[in-house]
Amino acid sequence: MAIPAPAFLLKFFAGKFAKEVLLPSQRIFPEKAAAFPFSFQYKNLGAALDEIYGNQSLLDGKFHAGQFVARSRKEVFSFFSAAENLEAITPPWLNFRILGKSTPEIRENTLIDYKLRIHGVPVRWRTKISKWNPESSFVDEQLKGPYKKWHHLHRFEEVPGGTYILDEVTYRIPGSWIGRALLSWWIRKDINMIFDFRKLKIRELFPEEKSP
Repeated sequence: MAIPAPAFLLKFFAGKFAKEVLLPSQRIFPEKAAAFPFSFQYKNLGAALDEIYGNQSLLDGKFHAGQFVARSRKEVFSFFSAAENLEAITPPWLNFRILGKSTPEIRENTLIDYKLRIHGVPVRWRTKISKWNPESSFVDEQLKGPYKKWHHLHRFEEVPGGTYILDEVTYRIPGSWIGRALLSWWIRKDINMIFDFRKLKIRELFPEEKSP
C-alpha cells in the first residue's frame, strides 16, 4: 500500500531531508497477504482513519498564545483591527504585504488578500473575517493559501491594569495523512517562530508605562 505525499510540499518544509529520505521510492507490497484469499477492507490508510476518526480533526494542529499588554482593551483591539498593522508584527523574513481588502474598515465578511514568502517560496493568501465582535474577539479563516485549513481566533480580555491577548489557531496542511504527519513538526516550528517575533514586537509597540 502506497500513500502519496506531494513532493513540492515535502521539499517546501523538509528541504534536504525530503530529497534524501522522504522522496526516494518507499513502495512496498504485502506479498504474503496477497498470496492468500485476503482482501483489505480499506484501500489506503486515509480511508481507514476516516472511518475511525471522521476525518475532521485527527491531524489538525492546535496553537495557543497569550500576552499581557498594559493598555485598554479598546486601544489594543483598535490596533489589531487595522489590517495594515499586521505588517508591523510579522517577521520581516516572510516579506508579508497586504494587497487589498474588500471593505474600507474590517468587519464581518471582510476579505483580505496578502502576499508573502515561506522559505523563499512566494505565496498568495486570502482570509475572511468570519466573526467580528468589536473590542472582544474576531476570527480570520483562510479561503486561499498554503494551508488546507486555517482558523485564527483573536480574543481580547480585560484584566487588571490592561488587556490580555489570546490567540487560538487551528490549522491543517494539505496532502496525504503521512505527508501531514511528517511535516507537522516543521509547521509547528514555523508558527512558533512567527508568534515569538510577534510577541516581541507587541512589547515594543505597547511598552509598560512607568509610574512617575
